[in-house]
This record gives sequence, structure tokens and C-alpha cells, in this order.
Amino acid sequence: MTFDSQGGISVPSQNVENGYNATEPPTTPTRTGYTFEGWFNDTVIYDFATPVTSDLTLIAHWTPKISVTVSDANLIAPNTYLTTCGTTSIKVVIAPEDPAIGVIYNGAPTTDFIVNTSTIGMYLINYTVQTSTDTFDYNLTVESPIPFDSIVTTRYDNLLIVNCNPEFNGGHTFSTFEWYKNGTKITDYNKPYYSADPINGTKLDANDKYSVTLTTEDNTMMHTCEGKATLTPNALLAYPNPVPQGKQFIVDGIPEEVKSIHIYDLSGNLVDIHPVEAGSAYPIMPYASGMYLIQIGGKTIKILVE
Repeated sequence: MTFDSQGGISVPSQNVENGYNATEPPTTPTRTGYTFEGWFNDTVIYDFATPVTSDLTLIAHWTPKISVTVSDANLIAPNTYLTTCGTTSIKVVIAPEDPAIGVIYNGAPTTDFIVNTSTIGMYLINYTVQTSTDTFDYNLTVESPIPFDSIVTTRYDNLLIVNCNPEFNGGHTFSTFEWYKNGTKITDYNKPYYSADPINGTKLDANDKYSVTLTTEDNTMMHTCEGKATLTPNALLAYPNPVPQGKQFIVDGIPEEVKSIHIYDLSGNLVDIHPVEAGSAYPIMPYASGMYLIQIGGKTIKILVE
């Protein structure tokens, strides 16, 4: 049995008795600028547990070593990059370790190229690496993130809500939600909203930065830019939201002239009228889960019962 290292260091041949197994070379061959992928018999990697019944030459298979650099972007997964918010174009540099290796992009030889990323979404970038004997096709994915304020709104100064309506969010149906605060993931929180303190109604901090990683129903991952809560002076404060079935719900900051609040279901049916005491109301929410409308003077807020 002989070994053709295809430009790598030479490997001694072996004399193998008919019907016996060859021994896999104890040292992995090396070749500058390449990674060894194994010994092949034609196009199939060779199994050294196979008895040898005739003369055989095994061929070393190699893949070129290349480095990829994408400007104004961060690597978030293998071959996947997330651009910096506000970036409208990126520069991709493909650098083979062996300078004799060529790179083809859009049918032309080059080692760097510009990609327009001004539109929100995913960009699949295909390129080809050519050695003296083989051609290798590669791709990488670049994502242009969603501006935070275009898909997340602030409610009642203590709640951030993702727009989950496909008619108004670019046609997406989201299945999971990962919230981040100041770059740190908020653990065990997979909901289309985030509350600073759903129990006590603490307001969001205007200085904190938030982002959301969204997964669509077809398992596509999407990221938002970082953004801040948009707080409103003298805003109504409603909590907890969502509220457990049959539990008390609190509204603070009610104008002095409002003497009662009205609770409606989404069909417009009046569920309850509750008095206001010193600018606050403390109604008991229904046992039926769902969305409810709370009318407070000239304002209406939505509360989720779950």
C-alpha cells in the first residue's frame, strides 16, 4: 500500500499480506496552508479495518486554510455575522494562508469585496476558493439587525412589548424571545414583553439599554439593535402586566378628575367598573384569560390576563 500525500510530507509505503489490514500511518501528514481531511480511496475515506486484497494507493485529501474578516460586524455563530447597528455596507476579506490559492466572488478573482447591507435582514454570501487541483465552495451569512424602536414599544413606563403582528412587523411570526439588558441576557424569560418589575410596577430605567433576539416559526433567528425605553412624564403605571387570573391589578397615576375606570373584553363588553382612590385603582381581574381594555378617562390601556 502506498500513500500519495498530494503535496504534504511523504508517508512511507507498507507491505501488507493478502487478506490482512494495513496500518493507519501514526503521524498525520502536514501541508503548509491546508488541513488534512484523511486518506481516501478514490472519493471515499479509507477504512483501515478493511482487509487488503490488491495493491492500493491512498490519496490525501486537503482543505485550504482561510481566514475571513467582516468589517463592522461581530461573529455570532460559525460563518454567521451580525452587523453593527446603522451599518449600510460591509467589507469582506477572504485570506487564504497559502498565497497561491485563488478566491472567486461574483465570477471575478478577488480577496476582498463590498456588500450592501442597508436593508434589514439576512444576506447569504457565496464565494469559491480554488487550489491547483480542487475547487471549494463556501458561504457566510450576514445579518443586518432590526432597529429597536421599529419593533419594540414602551407601555406605561414599565413594559417593553415586541410587535408580534405580522401585518406590521414585516410578516414575521415569532416563537421565542430572548431579552438582553445592558448586554446581559435576562435568564428564564421567553415572552413577547419585558417588565421592569411586574409585581410592584417599578418603572423602566431610561439609561438602560435593551435588545431582543427573536426566533421565527421557521427557526430563523433575528436580532434587534440595542435601544432604550421611551418614558412619558406623568404616565399611567399599570401592574402587574400580565396579571394572573382572578388577581388584583393596580393602576397608578390616574388624573384627579377620573373617578372610576371601566374594564372591557375585546368584544367591547363591559366587565367591571371600579372606583379610583387618590389617583389609583385596585380592581380584581376576571378569571377568563385573554386581553382586556382598561378605559381611564380618555385613555385606554391593554392588560393581559393569564
